[in-house]
Amino acid sequence: MDVTTTDRWVADLAERRGAAWESVRRRIHAKPELGWLEYHTASIAAALLREHGWRVRSGSDLLEPTVAYGRPSKDAIARAREQAATWVPSMT
Repeated sequence: MDVTTTDRWVADLAERRGAAWESVRRRIHAKPELGWLEYHTASIAAALLREHGWRVRSGSDLLEPTVAYGRPSKDAIARAREQAATWVPSMT
């Protein structure tokens, strides 16, 4: 696809899906999350991908926890998971 065709494709897609994307953006930004603790955001993204036929992997299926630099403490993770359980049905 050349640049003009790509620009047109993106513009058409944004016009068709803009309202839905705005809704997703608002849902994500309604519950800000710290790095490595994006449970709400990840659940929204995973649901949308599954809705469109993608196979979604997560957690230790995707990431080796021992090499995840910059992760918060175990207590912070536990608190974030507890909070996420109130937002994300699959977390319970």
